[in-house]
Amino acid sequence: MASLAIATTRNAVNALTDRDDDLACSVEIADNQIDDLEKEIDELCITLLLLRQQ
Repeated sequence: MASLAIATTRNAVNALTDRDDDLACSVEIADNQIDDLEKEIDELCITLLLLRQQ
């Protein structure tokens, strides 16, 4: 996930500086993927915490 976030940040900067609409759209898609990964990690952490309490 970290490498995806780094690449997405780099692409976001490039999209802004180059005014590249297509790249900006790909940044939005990648950002949504990062959000989904973050939610999945959060859910796994909560599951692990619940299992440890039993």
